[in-house]
Amino acid sequence: MCKANKRKFIPKPLTDYEHSITKSYEKRKSGSSASDVPQLGAQKKQSIEPLVVVNQEHQGLLEFLKSSKLTTAEITGSIDQLS
Repeated sequence: MCKANKRKFIPKPLTDYEHSITKSYEKRKSGSSASDVPQLGAQKKQSIEPLVVVNQEHQGLLEFLKSSKLTTAEITGSIDQLS
């Protein structure tokens, strides 16, 4: 090869604009997405249990029952029926 032909094959340095265009084209070509977040409708619906709001009186009663460690039978008085 002569020197004139060798010069034709030397790549020119890319400008910032050309570099960003090339990079985005390669990314799109590879098929990888920038985000792994599923699109609307692709994710299954999730349900949560309903929120129970108790007034302050009932909340105090519930805390007492939890701390006393009584069974439901003992609380309702049906323990007499069991024995």
